[in-house]
Amino acid sequence: MKHGSYPYERMRSYPHLSLEDTVIWDRFIVARPNAYDFVEYDVCVGDRREDDTELNEATNRNAEYLGKYKIDVIGVKDGRIDIIEIKPIANARALGQIIQYDYLYERDFAPTGETRSVIVCGEVPPNMQEIADEHTIILIVV
Repeated sequence: MKHGSYPYERMRSYPHLSLEDTVIWDRFIVARPNAYDFVEYDVCVGDRREDDTELNEATNRNAEYLGKYKIDVIGVKDGRIDIIEIKPIANARALGQIIQYDYLYERDFAPTGETRSVIVCGEVPPNMQEIADEHTIILIVV
């Protein structure tokens, strides 16, 4: 597993986040400076996805990490765990990803406290809030 705890604060860059996602995450941290006690980035979940591609030796050593799904951020506050997907737009793909990540995180880590599925985004298209509510997914627009 290639992740570790970080202070919940703005950083120059974040593991595994694109520049576009970094802008949204920075806005979230500024808007909610006390949201988490600490965070984890690039958290691997799920089984390794198989690939028929020939891998060189260096890549093959990292295949276990490279072949798994990656949760953008895990935020922890007073024992509560938020599984966070960061997207410019909270579209159907984002909703599907967060449902998948929540399931796999619960399966792989069996947390004992409360967990929540959260999408931090810049925009919510029509109907997505209603669908998110139906699946107990929290949408946060920043």
